[in-house]
Amino acid sequence: MAKSGFPRGSIWRKWDLHVHPPGSKLSDGYKDTEASWKKFVQTLRDSDVEVFGITDYFSVESYFTLRDKIEKYDKKLLDEKSFFPNIELRLDINTNPNSEEVNIHIIFDEYCTRKELEKFLSLLETVNKKGDSTHYRCTSDDLDELGYATACTSMANVDKALKSTFGDTKPYVIVAASNGHGGMRADTKSPRKMNLSDEVDKFSDMFFGRAQDKDYFLKTDRYEDKKIESTSKPVIAGSDSHSFEDCEKFLGKQYTKAGVLEKDITWVKADPTFEGIRQVINEPRERVFIGVTPRALVEVTETKSRYIDSISIGHVSKGTKPAWFDSTIPINPELTAIIGKKGSGKSALADVIALTGKSHTLPENYSFLIEKKFRKKGGVQAKSYEATLTWVDTKNDKANLNENVAIESAQEKVKYLPQKFVETICGEDGVSDLFQEEIDKVIYSYVPEEDRLGTTKLSELVKIKGDVIDQTIEDLRATLKDTNFDIVSLESKQSPSYRAKLQKKLEEKNRELTNLPIPKEVKPPKEKKDDIKSKSIETFSAQADKLDKAIESARGDLTVTNNRLANLSKIEASLATLGTKVKECIEKLQPEADSIGVDLSKIVTLEIKDSSLEKAKEKLTKDKEDLAKQLNPDGPKTTSLVKQRVDLQKQVDDLMKEVDTDVKLYRQYQTDLKDYETKKAKLIGKKGDKSLENITSLEEELKYLENDLVEDLSKKAKKRLGITKSIFTELSKKIQFYSDIYNPLAKFIEREKEEQTKTGNILRFDVGIAFAKQIFTDTFLGFLNLAKDGSFQGKESAQKVLKSILDRFNYSEEKGVLAFLADLTSHLITHKGEANLSPMSVDSQLREGEHVKANFYDLVYGLEYLDVKYKIIFNDKDLNDNEFSPGEKGALLLIFYLLIDKSNIPLIMDQPEENLDNESVFTLLVPYIRKVKQRRQIIIVTHNPNLAVVCDAEQIISATMNKKTNEITYVSGGIENPALNKRVVDVLEGTLPAFDIRDSKYIRG
Repeated sequence: MAKSGFPRGSIWRKWDLHVHPPGSKLSDGYKDTEASWKKFVQTLRDSDVEVFGITDYFSVESYFTLRDKIEKYDKKLLDEKSFFPNIELRLDINTNPNSEEVNIHIIFDEYCTRKELEKFLSLLETVNKKGDSTHYRCTSDDLDELGYATACTSMANVDKALKSTFGDTKPYVIVAASNGHGGMRADTKSPRKMNLSDEVDKFSDMFFGRAQDKDYFLKTDRYEDKKIESTSKPVIAGSDSHSFEDCEKFLGKQYTKAGVLEKDITWVKADPTFEGIRQVINEPRERVFIGVTPRALVEVTETKSRYIDSISIGHVSKGTKPAWFDSTIPINPELTAIIGKKGSGKSALADVIALTGKSHTLPENYSFLIEKKFRKKGGVQAKSYEATLTWVDTKNDKANLNENVAIESAQEKVKYLPQKFVETICGEDGVSDLFQEEIDKVIYSYVPEEDRLGTTKLSELVKIKGDVIDQTIEDLRATLKDTNFDIVSLESKQSPSYRAKLQKKLEEKNRELTNLPIPKEVKPPKEKKDDIKSKSIETFSAQADKLDKAIESARGDLTVTNNRLANLSKIEASLATLGTKVKECIEKLQPEADSIGVDLSKIVTLEIKDSSLEKAKEKLTKDKEDLAKQLNPDGPKTTSLVKQRVDLQKQVDDLMKEVDTDVKLYRQYQTDLKDYETKKAKLIGKKGDKSLENITSLEEELKYLENDLVEDLSKKAKKRLGITKSIFTELSKKIQFYSDIYNPLAKFIEREKEEQTKTGNILRFDVGIAFAKQIFTDTFLGFLNLAKDGSFQGKESAQKVLKSILDRFNYSEEKGVLAFLADLTSHLITHKGEANLSPMSVDSQLREGEHVKANFYDLVYGLEYLDVKYKIIFNDKDLNDNEFSPGEKGALLLIFYLLIDKSNIPLIMDQPEENLDNESVFTLLVPYIRKVKQRRQIIIVTHNPNLAVVCDAEQIISATMNKKTNEITYVSGGIENPALNKRVVDVLEGTLPAFDIRDSKYIRG
């Protein structure tokens, strides 16, 4: 029976399949004594090598002696480490330049019996003959007579003896020495030896050799006869230890002599069983590593907090039976495939790991931990279960199965791509926000930490990088908005109706002036000597007039003061912005300046001496407070002019009640005269008044229309075009920093070009100015009344005309943009649908509404429909052009996470092969999964053999559910484990023959 007890699946272990024990038939450096055997057992115990090939020449005697000694001195060692019998044989051929006979090794399953192995040796003939012309056999008696150093056999004899002993079963592998003493690597000057070397190669399953031999034996064209395809085969290093000194220097260690590496370390990723050796033969490229430490093991050691060690799921009340969950499952650090029939609990396990690992996947995207299933009835059932995720660094995370991840605050430790999530973001038309977010996350992972400028996502970095440009564009568009408002205002003055309206209003104002009644004069009353009240009224009235002037002056001063404070604030803000821009500019350029040894802070300095501004601000603020006090009607009389005026008027009113009639009449006349003068002045107006509410203002406006309007309109239009050019210039500047951001990713993709070419799926990036044509079309035509005469009359016709304009120009260049604007304007002011090209008014084509025309101009000249964007080109299709099927978008998303994403937190994918055919799975996903699992823990839920088998999953977790008791159980192990292997065959799609070239991964009884 085979060893079991490896639920974590295939993990890296040190193997040494070429170790000679005490009692070895040749070159025994130990001495075959009891003390030596005891010490050798301890040596094996102390070594960090976990799998040994116990080797001897033409014999298994020392192998079985060792097993007896282990039973005697350290019985547990047989359970903790693995020991395979390795018979070393000398062939009757030589291929190497030193004409040494080729050595081969036959490594047997440790469960082969002594009887079977001795039978094999008794049937194995040497090429050496006895005196009676019969051949010596590999029995101890014959070899003692012949001499172990003399014995040689042939490949034919070995093959015959193996088949005679074991029949069609093959509990052995044949390993040839590739170089060194007894090596098979041929003398390239001898065609005969080259061909013999190829025969040994074909006869062997694997090779003892060096790290540099690996690539050669992985070739499929290494034979002299190129018509015959060679099979990729693994290379392992062996210590060939013959003494305790050798064991001390070589076992599980690299050994260098005179600067030359003579011994190396072999790591094998497989169960420490004979089935594990078979799996190495099936996967010769990735299951063996010769060197200090495999990359995947280095990743785990250096980032223990990023690798899941195990997941435990159970009832909150321990021991509750029956229970949905009661499992602790160790998780392999590389690729784990969760398999099971529908409803067996495979997606449940993925959901639980994601929840406990604080995945930021939204709860509604789970397939098991949702209200319709395990969390139904308010989560009563789910509340009774909890999970604990233990990491390799021994830290753990716990979660109740009814709780949700606090996405806003929790650190995401596991990335989860559930099937529903992928279908949702890939099923929408175009590029959904969710899809873009996922792509952006992966792109952002390539931005060096030092270039992230304190941001946490791509959009933030783009914003910071483009802040200066965006602010400039925003400022330009604000200026453009003002300019367009001015242009609309000026254009409105060109209409005949506007001129007629002014002239009519002027006539009315002149008529008002002519008809303005002049108060009838009232002479002053005769002065009376004792008329104290009249004199008091005169005095108070004079004081009131003086206060009126003071109040009017204070109001004017307050207006001026407020304007000055506003200007001062604007200056302060502008200077602060200037300081920020200078600082950002220096920070942005400093990396480039560093490369040429220049310190920009010593070249560019900005000193803002704001003491004068502070003093001015202080004075203006005080002036404002003082003026506000003077104008405050509720303030104290000592400071409020308004209060003083009110009180003074009250005194006048009180006195007026007591004076004679002639005095009252005269006072009324004075008031009426003052009112007349005020109305007259208001009707006539002053020069420079723009109100159009008085004669002077109206006359000046009519004169302006006659002499200056056309020129001003031309200046404004020229200014507007200049602003548009500036906006385009700023947009063009964005291209460079976008390129800078994506450059690390672009370089990576270029490095992976060969791998992509092999898969037939090419991904590339580009950066440039993109025109949002559909958005522009909808918005532009939305401003127009398509029922009115003009080039854009009728919806269908208008869309066709606009499309022909949009498709005509190159928007990556300024001249193309300006030509577009000119052509668009031409279509607006000329009826292109008429033979005589009738001139048109823009106003006549617009929908009614406030500020419609100004907003329309903002759209056209503000260029908001142009933006700098990166383009994702996948198999010559642009993602932004909405040419991708959901399956293609799903494949692209998975490639981003598998090929490009630099994140090293565990990645869980629920049925990633969905929507992909088998060929796409094989060519698209498999190469990337095989590559990324070396640096990132991957867990997939799958029913597709192309993923579980061809990706060579290091661990299989098989889920089953008892429908009667609702108990879900999980069994795990390596794909080479016979029990798990059978579950793979039973559960995954198809039967054993359907696996065609992959069925060598399945062990047949």
